[in-house]
Amino acid sequence: MKDNKLRKNTKPRVQQVRSMRKNNIINWGWCIKVLLLTLALSIMFSVLSEVALTTASLFVALLVIIILMLIGIAFDCVGVATTACDDKVLNEMIASKVRGAKEAMIFVKNAEKVSVICCDIVGDVCGVLCGAAGAAIVTKFIGEGADASLTILVSALVSGVIAGLTIFGKSIEKGLAVNKSEKILLIVGRVINTIFK
Repeated sequence: MKDNKLRKNTKPRVQQVRSMRKNNIINWGWCIKVLLLTLALSIMFSVLSEVALTTASLFVALLVIIILMLIGIAFDCVGVATTACDDKVLNEMIASKVRGAKEAMIFVKNAEKVSVICCDIVGDVCGVLCGAAGAAIVTKFIGEGADASLTILVSALVSGVIAGLTIFGKSIEKGLAVNKSEKILLIVGRVINTIFK
């Protein structure tokens, strides 16, 4: 008797899993667009940064790295907040006519795409540019005719510092993005509302 009940209870679940397999959960068209966009942007910005930063001073290269790290961290914050946000809170804000709530809700409704754009595409492009700026710093710091082992050591040190600071910033930002997601998206929504008023 118990065996029959167990079979009856598991049957709908099995059918649900099979129907999920039939329905394509992954949007392959979007994934291919993201692949091509990231590839194009990474190549384009890599070439531009190599050309621009090879002649830049040490101060400019450091400034570029700091700005790019902050941009990457800020966009990652928006991407994480979008996936963590509770749309019920935003619906209440929309009902109360809070400025920026409608724009924030558009982000939440498109959370998958916003997350990919903010966390992955912008993050990767910022990473490529930080790498190029780091290479410019290595060149400025030790010169072009330096010993190979010194070049490798300084290059590894610069790359490690850039990666460490970026991950440190993102680890702080992720806690904020998860716990204050509605406030973060409301700020973004207000900025968008002001720009496209």
